[in-house]
Amino acid sequence: KYRKKKRFVNWKMNNFAKEIESVAKKQKLTSVKISKTIDGLVASLQKCKQEYTQKIIDKEGENSEVQQHEHSTTVIADFNKRVRDSECIKKVLAEHEDYNLQVNKLNKKALKISNLQIEEFSVTSEKPLNNDIIYQILTDHYYRKNLYDIGDSIKQKTNCQLIENVDFYQKYQMIISQLQQQELESAISWAEENQEKLKENENELLFKLHKFKYLQLIQIDTSEAVKYAKKVFPNFTNTHLKDIRGLMCCLLFAKNFSLSPYKNWFKEENWIELVTEFENCYFAINRLPTDSPLQNSFNAGFIALPQLQKVSSILKTKATEWKELPVQIEGKEFKNHSIFVCPVSREIANIENPPMLLQCGHVITKNSLERLARLAKVKCPYCPHEQLVTLAKKINF
Repeated sequence: KYRKKKRFVNWKMNNFAKEIESVAKKQKLTSVKISKTIDGLVASLQKCKQEYTQKIIDKEGENSEVQQHEHSTTVIADFNKRVRDSECIKKVLAEHEDYNLQVNKLNKKALKISNLQIEEFSVTSEKPLNNDIIYQILTDHYYRKNLYDIGDSIKQKTNCQLIENVDFYQKYQMIISQLQQQELESAISWAEENQEKLKENENELLFKLHKFKYLQLIQIDTSEAVKYAKKVFPNFTNTHLKDIRGLMCCLLFAKNFSLSPYKNWFKEENWIELVTEFENCYFAINRLPTDSPLQNSFNAGFIALPQLQKVSSILKTKATEWKELPVQIEGKEFKNHSIFVCPVSREIANIENPPMLLQCGHVITKNSLERLARLAKVKCPYCPHEQLVTLAKKINF
């Protein structure tokens, strides 16, 4: 088994999507800066034109054609001097050069991905893929993306069964769309309908939705905000009394919330966090992943491919085979399972060597259990308890 701790810096593409966003932001910033430079140049040109026109008007009839020509030459020379002093051309070229540098770097990384020969370092699973699960994942993905026609087509042709029906996804899309427009009614209704499930998960979504509604009302009509507070907040005094006190104190700063100690509650970015939290809760109470499994699989593979190619080339020279992922994928979004390290052998548990629970409550890996077994019995390496090997239970992480 090959586990390499050293990172392959030249092959690192863990944040490729973020780099694309960074280049897009750089493009916008470059455009703004260049536009400002050009606007300054145009303004300078117009100023020179006005000065020239004004002098012609002031001395109309006094200047000969030669004098006018000399005057125009002076104005143009003055304009050229202003352009040189402002270094506008250098600034534009510098911005373009910086932007093109980032684009070229991104292009090289994209070429590395597109030229990968996946079949050279792919591993064929010993177990056949479950087509029903694949169809479920595909249908779920398209429903999440609001592409119901494609999802329905896959579902009808394959007869796959989802945990939730299409109404579940349509309701989700409707509420998310309204939340993004800062409309809270549907989200509050859903949270009230599922209040017991939210409590089981120790989730505070319902209170947060009422809080946002109150903060909306207080900016429009304080009397309506007070009525709303009297209606909903008594149900949360046992758990959120401190927050409720702060919300009521906001009334003292109704004329200028920016000067209040609670000004952070009125920031626009709080709505983004609320939408994200609602998404998490909506799927969590139905025991579904927040993100599309298909999207996560694609992202994880996309990030891992450059590392896998490098590792594969190293393993070929050593004639080493591997049955599990030999590199660690960075990013919390891909860490869906806990990792168990055997306290006896210091090995990381895997499918072939799973963690086993002894009757005494201690856990070791299967290989360690078999090595420690004597005549169908095993003595715990951490306590004197002795038990039958067959009584050890496999733990699924």
